[in-house]
Amino acid sequence: MAIIPQQAVIAAWADLKPDFANEVKGSLPNHQASIRDVGLCKLGSARGTSWAPKGDSRLELSELSITRFEDLTTQAATFSDPTTARLPFGFSILEVKGKYRIQANCVLIGMFGMEMSKQEQSASGTLTETFARSSLIYTAKVGANLSITGVQIPGDPKVEVTCDSGLPAWLQQLALAISGNDLQQNVRNQLGNIFATASFAQTMVAKLNKKLGV
Repeated sequence: MAIIPQQAVIAAWADLKPDFANEVKGSLPNHQASIRDVGLCKLGSARGTSWAPKGDSRLELSELSITRFEDLTTQAATFSDPTTARLPFGFSILEVKGKYRIQANCVLIGMFGMEMSKQEQSASGTLTETFARSSLIYTAKVGANLSITGVQIPGDPKVEVTCDSGLPAWLQQLALAISGNDLQQNVRNQLGNIFATASFAQTMVAKLNKKLGV
């Protein structure tokens, strides 16, 4: 099987115009993931009692939408090996907004470490994650044609998290703490999945393959 020459891929990518910015604005699918304990079980603890997490917590991301995606420009394609191309777009702003909910299964620990009772604790609110002056890097398998295998969004985004009203101040601080870890990573993963599988990505690959004559 003949492999498309690297220089042909580089030239075709340089000639591509990033015209899908408006296509990607809008709603994203909901997302669920298991995450490390973030301390929610402490809500049930009082003098003489101790609630502890049992297993991982559950993170739900919902009503996610891309609200800003600005100033796209194609950047030079590179190769990590003869069959793997990196196809980057530069952008000035990529902003995602949505809601989150974290749920933990908690157990009441009694004397001698015995589990006395069970309950659930949860926290929820809104989030905004903003990537500034970064890149959207498509990874493509190069063979007789091109096919997308993944997407990376490097850099450290700014994350803003709010808690639903009525929660104690320490829990609001907890939301800020987890924003730099689990929420950030799960939103980033979700964006990568969306950009890799969305219809505009397939349209982009079809245009590249047409330019390459395959």
